[in-house]
Amino acid sequence: MVRVSELLKREIGDVILRDFETGGMLATVNAVDVAPDLRNALVHIGMVGGKPHAQEAFVEKLNKKRGQIQKRLYARVTLKYSPQLAFRIDHSTERGVNVVALIDSLDVPDKSGETPS
Repeated sequence: MVRVSELLKREIGDVILRDFETGGMLATVNAVDVAPDLRNALVHIGMVGGKPHAQEAFVEKLNKKRGQIQKRLYARVTLKYSPQLAFRIDHSTERGVNVVALIDSLDVPDKSGETPS
């Protein structure tokens, strides 16, 4: 199941990159959860940049164009069943960027014990 998820993750990412305008946002496929019967797959899309309503609009566009995405995907990937895709926003990327910014903002002493000025 992990191999199928990783394959779908990579290929869906390629389809989105080639066929969809993100409006200046960075969109990544963070994970694909495939049902054990291979009938459904939940695609977690990480978004960085843009306003929350723009991110939601982009994911809604992906859900509306699901048939087009599946057609392109399954022309490249052969599986016993072609899972029905559903897209949702994954906020973990955004939270990770915020954590890194927070860490970067800390005044951490260097090895000599002095704090940077």
